[in-house]
Amino acid sequence: MADNYLEKKMEEYRSGRMGHGSSSGGAKVSVRFEAGFDGSAFAGKRVLVTGGCVTDGVGRETVRLYRALRCRVAFCSTDMKEGARLAQEAGCRHYPMDWSVSGVAEKVRADMIRHWGGIDIEVSV
Repeated sequence: MADNYLEKKMEEYRSGRMGHGSSSGGAKVSVRFEAGFDGSAFAGKRVLVTGGCVTDGVGRETVRLYRALRCRVAFCSTDMKEGARLAQEAGCRHYPMDWSVSGVAEKVRADMIRHWGGIDIEVSV
């Protein structure tokens, strides 16, 4: 039974029925702040979000959360179409990634330092 379950999930993933906010497998994320929290300590922070699926589920909501806290956000994504959509929607910087290229993470960090003067927070999802 377990093997059949995993095969079905892999089939859903490959066919695009899982993830990217779909009802059949996208992550549901909810964030609540304590009463009185205004997020002012985060305003203007330079944030880099990296990971496997930044344009999906937890990654997407992490980008949105930091933008809601008035941070400048950049993220890496292997999905160019969804990455461009998220960048436009959230008003942040998108770095299309090919993780097979050596030193790609260092190049992203160097570009952020060149454009924004540094990175205050780095999150891997």
